[in-house]
Amino acid sequence: MNRREFIQSTAGLAFGSLVFPHLSFAEQDEWIATFNQNLKIKPWLIGWQGTNQETLQTKELEIKGKIPQDLNGYFYRNGPAQNEVHGKRYHHWFDGDGMVQKFHIANGKISHFGKMVDTHKYLTEKQQQKMLFRAFGTYLPRRIANVDRINTANISLLPLNKRLFALWEGGSAYEIDPETLKTIGIQSWSPQTKGLPFGAHYHQDSDGSIWNIGYASLNDAIVLWHLDNRGKLKQFKILPIENVPMVHDFMITEKYLVLLLPSFRFDKAKFMNKHSFLDAHYFDKDQATIVWLIDKDTLNIQKTFELPAQFVFHFVNAYEQGNEVVFESMRYPNADIFNVFTEVMRGRSKKFTEAYPYRVRLNLEKNTVVEEKLSNIYNEFPSIDINETGLVHTQVVSLQQRGELFLNSVAINNYQTGEAQHFSYAKQLAEEHLLIKDSRGNDWVVGTTLDYGEKCTKVNIFNAKKLNDGPVAVAKLPYVLPLGFHGKFVNA
Repeated sequence: MNRREFIQSTAGLAFGSLVFPHLSFAEQDEWIATFNQNLKIKPWLIGWQGTNQETLQTKELEIKGKIPQDLNGYFYRNGPAQNEVHGKRYHHWFDGDGMVQKFHIANGKISHFGKMVDTHKYLTEKQQQKMLFRAFGTYLPRRIANVDRINTANISLLPLNKRLFALWEGGSAYEIDPETLKTIGIQSWSPQTKGLPFGAHYHQDSDGSIWNIGYASLNDAIVLWHLDNRGKLKQFKILPIENVPMVHDFMITEKYLVLLLPSFRFDKAKFMNKHSFLDAHYFDKDQATIVWLIDKDTLNIQKTFELPAQFVFHFVNAYEQGNEVVFESMRYPNADIFNVFTEVMRGRSKKFTEAYPYRVRLNLEKNTVVEEKLSNIYNEFPSIDINETGLVHTQVVSLQQRGELFLNSVAINNYQTGEAQHFSYAKQLAEEHLLIKDSRGNDWVVGTTLDYGEKCTKVNIFNAKKLNDGPVAVAKLPYVLPLGFHGKFVNA
């Protein structure tokens, strides 16, 4: 398939263009009843309840402590917010329509504004007052003319050249106004790349340019992207691959793109037999996870390596060191974590499949692999200083599970020196925390938590050098924000 044929076939990039007979949604209604019943005895489930509000706003948050004087900017977050659509509940956490949150930090104060992304899917279902479209883990028998018709724009954000984009996994970026959060529309980057999947985890290079990937399961391909620092497309390439793996994240070094092709693969035939996109995937414990080293100049695969079967949502970073490429990841032994996020949507508890930090060394001369497990504590959502992307990093912020209930702690680890700090929240679930610098270059950690005891969301700010001491400032919202995924901080 050439580029023209590929681009013309993008109507079915991720979830397909298929017609199936009508199915009953009695089970969907049961999901709502089951979730609400479990919510009565499991207060932490409130984070997955969702909202039916189009906007949420508080002009000045209640603050305990003192916000650092030199910390001013915009903390944006994204995630699924509308988890129930007109009497039907989604079957997976990843399915809900996206809502972007903006926390404005200025002069020792914080305001909040959240707004649903006006995607085609969200607006159409709102107009017709019913659930119409299939999602990542929820199957509906509706024809899909174009993958962006089911784009929920609910995973992450890309601030670029004073613009802001809400990112999904299987379709285009959605541009939104960084001030008003009003949806501007789909961003295709060029006429030749209209409809190609633009992933959620881009990486910014030292020259300010943007690297990204996308996976096109029905088209047996992975797409590579390179934008300049203004958002103009520099190059892209389509790499063919059968049984496309779910490649959620990737890495860059000075010379390479580093892609892991996990042992969690797509079964096209199963998808066409009335399964959701998620349910059409299978984990093969006997299938090696493949590493591609891709030359940044040519976008050609230069080296391949094999690792044990695994799944990775998020990588810490990668860098070159002598004749080696080194990277760190939060590794799962299988893909059972997806089932956990199905069960939580009906309020059922299930043991978490835990991810542990690993360091992998790829020897480019000997073609050998050395692996090292860095911790026996469940870690996820890693964050580093963005200026160290592709270089040797000094410290890693991550969420940890210390106790029985999901991710309830924030940590800073220096895996080079062994230094470690952590802070555990009481009756709170932690969302992604970011390592950021203020106007004077001081390091801070900023992140949100769901306080299910007080039934509210909080913004927490830590001095990165004294994380053990707890937050220097906590800003409290008067409501609960649905638990989300990823965010970015833009200095004012």
